[in-house]
Amino acid sequence: MLKTLLMTMRPPFLALTVSYLLLAVSLAVSQAQDIDLNLVGLVCVVALLAHIAVNVVNEVEDDHSGLDGLTERTPFSGGSGALQAHPEHAYAARVLAAACVVLLMVSGLSIVILKGTELLLMGAVGILIIVTYTRYLNRSPWLCWAAPGVGFAGLMLPGTVWVLGPEHILLSVFVAIPLFFQANNLLLLNQIPDRAADAQVGRRTLPVVCSADTVVRIYQAGVGISGGGLLLLAWTQPWYVIGLLPWTLSVFAAVQVRETLTHKALGLNVAATVLTPAALAAAIWINGLV
Repeated sequence: MLKTLLMTMRPPFLALTVSYLLLAVSLAVSQAQDIDLNLVGLVCVVALLAHIAVNVVNEVEDDHSGLDGLTERTPFSGGSGALQAHPEHAYAARVLAAACVVLLMVSGLSIVILKGTELLLMGAVGILIIVTYTRYLNRSPWLCWAAPGVGFAGLMLPGTVWVLGPEHILLSVFVAIPLFFQANNLLLLNQIPDRAADAQVGRRTLPVVCSADTVVRIYQAGVGISGGGLLLLAWTQPWYVIGLLPWTLSVFAAVQVRETLTHKALGLNVAATVLTPAALAAAIWINGLV
């Protein structure tokens, strides 16, 4: 049972949260004189709990709707398959999902108590996305498209910087703009293999309601906008050009998906999205050393 529950957390996907946390902490440390390491640990726990919670809720609800029994799994889409292999653990997974959300709320409130009620709205939006994403947001194409970007680039990144050093929030928002489009592109491409199954259970993602050509154009536009944002960052601080190195992987993916969607294109897209925040974090540290 423990292995099944661990699989519903989708541990490999948590690398994205780790990458965003590296960037957020780097931004805060580079501009603050003193950082509370206990607070860093707490905000990292909250961020990881948020990602685990949305993963487990998604696994539970997709199992309940029957969606994960219809999908053709890839390494990047279609769920973990854990509850389809072990349906007897479905109740335990539901308990885990509820426990993750409750723990997230408690740990989030502890940060609010420490750092101020200004964070309440940000936390409430995050919880709302987690509990509504699978059941409701996936029925609205553009809300579904924007949810990952809002969650990671719009909440996690500036939220972490706010907690560690609120006076530097504007810089984190500027950095978050290209990452917003990258995060949206991550799920947009991953939704393409699931479009037939998604349609059967009433989801209305962009790949379900739009033609393949339109989805590709939306993806390519996201790649272009994120690249433009990274170029602007590099104009303000040359070391940020390091962020363009992993971004080029999404360019290769964009070229490939014009012909056909392959596991290679999906992998390139995932790699670009995970590595770009980490590369920007490396740029910040290198800038501090030279």
